[in-house]
Amino acid sequence: YAVDLLHQPTHDIVLTFDEVDPYVRILTRQLHFTKSNWSVAQDLLVEGVDDDVIRDSPYPSVISLASQSDNSSYDSSVGDLPAANLTLLVAETDKAGVFINVKEVYQLPLDIPEGRSRAFLVQLRSTPVAQVRVHFTALNETIIVEPTVMIFHPSEWNISQELTVHSVDDEVKMESPYTAAVGIAMTSSDRNYNGAEVENLVVTMEDNDEGVGGIGAMVRQASLTWTRDVSQSRTTALFHLQVTLGIEEGSIVTPRQEIFLPLSWDFGDGQLKDVAVSIEVEQVFTDQGIVMGSAHISHTYQRANEYGVPYLVIVQQCCRSATLRNNAGTR
Repeated sequence: YAVDLLHQPTHDIVLTFDEVDPYVRILTRQLHFTKSNWSVAQDLLVEGVDDDVIRDSPYPSVISLASQSDNSSYDSSVGDLPAANLTLLVAETDKAGVFINVKEVYQLPLDIPEGRSRAFLVQLRSTPVAQVRVHFTALNETIIVEPTVMIFHPSEWNISQELTVHSVDDEVKMESPYTAAVGIAMTSSDRNYNGAEVENLVVTMEDNDEGVGGIGAMVRQASLTWTRDVSQSRTTALFHLQVTLGIEEGSIVTPRQEIFLPLSWDFGDGQLKDVAVSIEVEQVFTDQGIVMGSAHISHTYQRANEYGVPYLVIVQQCCRSATLRNNAGTR
């Protein structure tokens, strides 16, 4: 707000502003006017308080104004100018709805492997005036949700509750990743929340009906780097492949175990190769259903000046069709 005086004062004047209700916060507590700047507008900064409560917009808020001056006519404590209340209008920004976040994020894509589940944390967006029931419905047969109903009380509206989405382990081969949706509906005697529109929760899944290595494993994440060794007129490139595999529940995998991974290689020089690479397991995370491992494969280029060609190498895993390119900066 811009504040100035209507008349030139004979003495300095200090205007003091204060909150009357909790709906706004005053950032400029005092403004000073003199005989020389009385007509120059000064900024009064006021911000609305984000209180997570939904009100009809706009709604009123009151601030008080008092003045101090050696001129009693401008001193609200002794003169003829009483303290005043000013009414401001505040725009409502809080909305009914829910916040949904993944409970745990691993160094993996967010796809849910078939037969496994992912947990989400759910809480309301704002404080309701009555109990709110949030209903969850699986909109696809490929998922199951638990629970189907959550109850939030006004005193616990911002305490997260856990929603679990299970990916059904079927025998249908799907192109991964594929999606499914959870419908969300709200009921309450709070008119803001009752019937409030909420977007569906969309999840992605990873099919496991064509695994690798005989243990029901699927590539979840991988990286490819290389080094070169120039000898006479040829260049031999050594590729280092690091992979994270998602394994089916019940699969027994131990460190140093070998898993054979069928891969298609395009070495960038016109040579293509389909080969089952032996992945040596380095780490096993049973609780997360993943293992990490690495492998090496070499390829000889016919001319030494082709040392830059490995930058174009493409590795593809059959079932997920995830294309891996080696790092651009490797030489």
